[in-house]
Amino acid sequence: DRVAGTPYACSSSTTSDVHLYWTVEGGSVHMALAVQDVSGWVSLSFPTTRGTMVPAEAVSGYGTMVGRQRVTARNPSGVAADNTVLTDVSNMEISTLTIGGSSYRVLRFTRTVASIPSATLSVNYAYHP
Repeated sequence: DRVAGTPYACSSSTTSDVHLYWTVEGGSVHMALAVQDVSGWVSLSFPTTRGTMVPAEAVSGYGTMVGRQRVTARNPSGVAADNTVLTDVSNMEISTLTIGGSSYRVLRFTRTVASIPSATLSVNYAYHP
């Protein structure tokens, strides 16, 4: 089964404005982060230690650009573009969609399941309106 109106099998919503979707297919996990009424950046990170924010590796999108970052602190100076992290991530894209009459910024990508450390098993999201 798929989450209504999406190509994803699973979802989690932390608020009515933030929705995480994913599907595990073969050796990959297809992920999407949808945030309502945001025109700025959207990011999904994988922390090194479960339950923490930093250090982490992230995929972020802004405008039409998507990239990989290393996160070392919980402020802008601790976030740096780094294409040596999350090298297993592919199909990165950011778009704006209208869902149920509301505008969402949607960050999508695919990650290899085997490369996700078992200690991680958590993700963090962040966005800026």
